[in-house]
Amino acid sequence: MSRFRMLFSVVIATLLSTVISAAAEKRVALVIGNSAYRFAPTLVNPRNDAEDIDQSLKSLGFETVVATDLDRAAMNNALDRFSRVVHGADIALVFYAGHGMQFLGKNYLLPVDARLASAEDVNKFRLVPLDDIFEMLMPAQRRLVILDACRNNPVEEDLKRRLASLAGASRDAYLSRGLGRVPASNGLIVAYATQANDVAADGAGRNSPFTAALLKHVATPNVDVRQMLFHVQDEVDRQTNGRQRPELSLSPIREFRLKGTAVANVPPQGESRPVPPVAPQPPAFDPRAMELSFWESVRNSTSISTIQTYLDRYPNGTFASLARMRVQELQRSAAVTTAPPVPPPNILPPAPPVDSLIPRTTQQPSVDCARPNEPIEHLICADADLAEWDGRMGQIYRAKLNDGRNRDSFRREQREWINRRDAECRVPRQGNWTIAQLTPLKSCMLRMTRTRVGELNAR
Repeated sequence: MSRFRMLFSVVIATLLSTVISAAAEKRVALVIGNSAYRFAPTLVNPRNDAEDIDQSLKSLGFETVVATDLDRAAMNNALDRFSRVVHGADIALVFYAGHGMQFLGKNYLLPVDARLASAEDVNKFRLVPLDDIFEMLMPAQRRLVILDACRNNPVEEDLKRRLASLAGASRDAYLSRGLGRVPASNGLIVAYATQANDVAADGAGRNSPFTAALLKHVATPNVDVRQMLFHVQDEVDRQTNGRQRPELSLSPIREFRLKGTAVANVPPQGESRPVPPVAPQPPAFDPRAMELSFWESVRNSTSISTIQTYLDRYPNGTFASLARMRVQELQRSAAVTTAPPVPPPNILPPAPPVDSLIPRTTQQPSVDCARPNEPIEHLICADADLAEWDGRMGQIYRAKLNDGRNRDSFRREQREWINRRDAECRVPRQGNWTIAQLTPLKSCMLRMTRTRVGELNAR
């Protein structure tokens, strides 16, 4: 009987230490698992992942909003419910398991009714922008977003391949995979199931590799949350034989734990008394987290001396090679800035037989760049390559008109070509367009103009 009392006291002390520490602060969590997709491959584990994570977080003192297999309306409802409990929270956590994607530089979470048939389907009314999640968490002091997303989605990949094959499309913009890395704002930690532009495994067991590792380490006592995520990172890398490596985006924040250390106060044999709560232990020094926070604070600096402070402090650190490459990059940029301007080489991308027929010269474009009227004229005047080739075409056009033969038919042919170019390159005829908005048209415009010059010279 005395052994049972001792064991019971130890268990009670462990539970009390977690409950008392969690009760001192407000902890809230939103947990979503989407498995039953209607227009994308069904996933086996996200529902299990969400249910298991929900139970684990509740044991750590979190008030949870948990939901599975949500369409867009249901996801909006879950976000609305959670937004009402985030205010005043000491720790706010969002866990999402399911399909996720990036499109034109933005990250999205996919409801189960997401249909990806065209580029117009990728919008905030059909999908959930990840930025909305970050914004919703802003009222909380410490924010943690865990994304077990980026599962392989052939429907998404088919859409991106079709869009990338369009004339003038950017393959880098359309063919990126998984979620893109987002810099964490102050007080925010973002944990991705895999590295940027990659896909994560759904897993063959009850849970995905990432969620399984998280469940194993999330309740480790007396460990800073960043150190806990490092353990998850290493666990997934080891379990997948290096095929999947989670990525973390950390902002400089003070240490915090999801579970404290429990020390049992066991009464002597035959005596029973309440177990007082154990005073919290001072934070353990974590050199790896300290180094990562230091690197995150300087990595995007444009000052060589600022990057050098990391190398001075961590000459053999985890990010030392990256820091040296960054210093070399800044030194090269400084050398280019201070060096006298070098004239550009007199070479255009090869396009036989045009380059062999007309030597590269500085041609004035056919449009009046002093007073450009249409949006496309602004683009031609702003881009050296387009201006050069438009000038070549104008020179040939004027020569053909001066020749006098078939002048009317040639004018008609040139107008038809302009209409065909504008239609294929989707050239706007009016409106307030900036050069940045028109720049994606450049490759299509340049290709068609060079081809037209080659056709005219071949006659």
